[in-house]
Amino acid sequence: MKNQIAIMMLVLTSLLTVNHATAQNIAINGTGNLPDTSAMLDVSSTNKGFLVPRMTTTQQNAIPLPANGLLVFNTTDNVFKVNTGSAGSPVWTGLVTGSGATTNLLSSSVNTLTNTTNGVAATADIINSVSNQSSANTLSSTINGVAGTGVNIINSNAIALSGANLTSTVNGIATSALNLTPAITSVAWAKTGNAGITQPAAPATYGTSTLGAAEHFVGTTDAKDLVLATNSLERLRILNSNGNIGIGTAAPLSSFEINGGMATKIVKSTSGSGITFDNSATVWYLVHNLSVTLPAASTCANRRYLVVNRHNSSKTLSACTSLSGTATTAIAGNASVEIISDGTTWLQIR
Repeated sequence: MKNQIAIMMLVLTSLLTVNHATAQNIAINGTGNLPDTSAMLDVSSTNKGFLVPRMTTTQQNAIPLPANGLLVFNTTDNVFKVNTGSAGSPVWTGLVTGSGATTNLLSSSVNTLTNTTNGVAATADIINSVSNQSSANTLSSTINGVAGTGVNIINSNAIALSGANLTSTVNGIATSALNLTPAITSVAWAKTGNAGITQPAAPATYGTSTLGAAEHFVGTTDAKDLVLATNSLERLRILNSNGNIGIGTAAPLSSFEINGGMATKIVKSTSGSGITFDNSATVWYLVHNLSVTLPAASTCANRRYLVVNRHNSSKTLSACTSLSGTATTAIAGNASVEIISDGTTWLQIR
């Protein structure tokens, strides 16, 4: 009992001689100075520090109803921590960096950047301005005033045609097939034929009157010859200057010129009592006795027939004008005549 009384007297004497207390604040020092009026507790020393309670995170979280502003030193994270929450919902916030603490963390989500320092998070937009522009096949992007290197918009492009269907594949993505049939048939002659064309009217002056804008035709609209070819070799040419047609020649001097052999159909009649000429042949070869009827001259202007009589006796022929200018109605035996229609009369020309 005497020892306990002695210890209590020693502590009381120490407080009275070392510490100075007022009704408002307390000073702890070795100089006897009064406490600063702005502090409830003024601790000062030149060779000692202020030691706060030290505990693990488990111990810290076990403090019952910690006051807002309660300070501890967390030995698990090796950092000072203060309760920035309430007593019922404490939030322990680190104050200084410790050797094992993570006090600065950057993260991003979409266009938001988050910086968490000592448990305190702040956010800001990553992209404040962006603009895209393209030139030819190059796309460039400017973000926050900094322009990036241009990149190709189209890296691959393939066009394929299947029948009349056109498909374009850009950067591996194919478009829906486009049927070219309507466009082809509306402006071109199809290989299988055309329907619904506007038939050209007969020109007022052949060879000088131009076709109408809505009339359909095969040919040229400028001063160029029309050429037909096979195997990339020219076979027929129509001159744009005068309309002369040449087969086997590129410079026909007549309306129709053939540089090569020409074949005409021959009809050989071996039986019957009569025959009527039509437009199916140019040469008619008669080997027995029969009569010949010519079509009306007015229905076949400029049509030419070569009539060969290989029978001994003469044959009756529709009326024509002979080389002597007289009317005749017969062809002598074993003879031939060539006649032509002038649109009114059949005329013998050979």
